[in-house]
Amino acid sequence: MLQKLSSRLYLALAIIAVLLLTGCATQTAHNPNNYGTRSNDVKAIDNTIASEVERALKRADRRLAQARIKAHAFNGEVLLVGQVPSEELKSTATQITQDIRGVSKVHNELAIAATLPAAQRLTDSWITTNVVSQLATNNRIDSSKIEVTTENASVYLMGIVARSEADMIVNEVSTVRGVQRIVKVFDYLD
Repeated sequence: MLQKLSSRLYLALAIIAVLLLTGCATQTAHNPNNYGTRSNDVKAIDNTIASEVERALKRADRRLAQARIKAHAFNGEVLLVGQVPSEELKSTATQITQDIRGVSKVHNELAIAATLPAAQRLTDSWITTNVVSQLATNNRIDSSKIEVTTENASVYLMGIVARSEADMIVNEVSTVRGVQRIVKVFDYLD
């Protein structure tokens, strides 16, 4: 009972935060001195959205609860990665995610496949760490504006960038050993 109440309170607070701070998500792109950089409030909202998406998917269907799905949010756009057993569940995941308050767009990159083995998930973590390090050491790229996640050696890049920056970022990421595919989930300024 206490856990159910706590869960409802958390959800209510998350919804209130989203309602109060919805304007913050779009203001970062309009400030030329600050474009692409999210405020701490927007990051918190994105974290809440990602958590709520994962909870909603698990509650909606027992098969989704057993699948491996990770949600990542950036300025209200949600990226779904992982594995599900059928196209039906992939579509269901998109619909459920679209219905979450604060979600502006869904990028469904779920694979119709068995869950990845632990060794591949560890390799993915290693690749993500190397990509983040590679971007951070390039003085022409502001890596603080980019979110990186890796799933089955595919690297997903989220952020608000100019197209020229996106090309530079992709070129840099392509030099990291183990990267098999790069998916741009950017909002473009131009």
